[in-house]
Amino acid sequence: MFSSRTAWNRLPNRLTVALQSLQARGFPVIDLTMSNPTLCEFNYSETTQSAWIDPITTPYEPSALGTLHARNAVSSYYSKRGFTVSPKHIVLTPGTSNAYSHLFQLLTDPGDEVVTAAPGYPLLEFLVDLHDVRLVRYPLLYDGIWRLNIDALKRVLTKRSRVLVIVSPNNPTGSFLKTDELEEVVDLCRRRNLALVIDEVFFDFSWSDDSSRAPSGVTVTDCLTFTLNGLSKTAALPQVKLGWIAANGPQTLLSESLSRLEIIADTYLSVGASVQSTAPFLIEQGDAIRPEILNRIQTNCELLDSVFTEDCLCSRLRTEGGWYGVLRIPSVLDDESYALHLLENYNVFVHPGSFYDFPFGDYLVLSLITPTEVLVSGLEKLQTDQLFQASSEPI
Repeated sequence: MFSSRTAWNRLPNRLTVALQSLQARGFPVIDLTMSNPTLCEFNYSETTQSAWIDPITTPYEPSALGTLHARNAVSSYYSKRGFTVSPKHIVLTPGTSNAYSHLFQLLTDPGDEVVTAAPGYPLLEFLVDLHDVRLVRYPLLYDGIWRLNIDALKRVLTKRSRVLVIVSPNNPTGSFLKTDELEEVVDLCRRRNLALVIDEVFFDFSWSDDSSRAPSGVTVTDCLTFTLNGLSKTAALPQVKLGWIAANGPQTLLSESLSRLEIIADTYLSVGASVQSTAPFLIEQGDAIRPEILNRIQTNCELLDSVFTEDCLCSRLRTEGGWYGVLRIPSVLDDESYALHLLENYNVFVHPGSFYDFPFGDYLVLSLITPTEVLVSGLEKLQTDQLFQASSEPI
């Protein structure tokens, strides 16, 4: 009766079982994985909170690619960052997941392959399953900084490879694509006839300037490229459900892709009218909330670095941006077992690196937008553990 594409293993993993058990028994859990900004005690302005236009009275004027009013706002978003994107090349979606779905429908047939880096966010595994395509991962390199492993990427490509997905900055490593890496990737996609998808949802959360960093994917013209972003991260408004695709590339391919995308988007109907009406304001409000988020991230990074010093057994891997911090831990236990140990013994919830398919070593992943007092409380608990006692400085 049911499709084989949805025959996932739905049994909860050990960490989920332990978390649910603690919650069911009423035990407080110190959650160091908090990634929903609306729950992280940021100060949204009253105007942002009251910005919604009444969806009952907002005229419904469906436009497959999105209203010109809203697409102009996205175009202005890029203009303020020094990039030129025509509103005609922008497709609005109800979030980035829908953007991926549209693109997989546009670019792949059953059995084709989507290629992306490891470590990476697990979302893609489910999205490719729903489109009957296969996800292929290649490992990033880490030698004090994260690097694109172009040789490993080339090795995993096959005749069925259709789409290369690059997340910049990567989630959870926080590594940005570099200019020379982007040039190699674009050349590879052009020669192998691959579509390039660049996910930039954390693009506005750079922690420092870097002259070697690649510009936005919207600057690529030599291969068919789709750049993704949205309000979930850039304006810290995941509940708004507004994302977008900015398409670029050789004119013939670009025109054909936009023509087909218009039909795909129209099939699923357009983004809600009230969201599109307020898009210019909400995009602009991102400028107000981001400094507070970046300040929280900096404070939490400094806290982690004060605890896990260079001579510690545990250390924080260098990160360039995004919302997450990665701790390398000694391989006393595998990282899922160690995360389970911390949850069962200290009521502290962290993500193991295995959730993100780290290709080597054992890691813990923490959210850096967690309220600082929550992070302090969690670290104080962790420092009573033998491994952390041997490897960290007291808070």
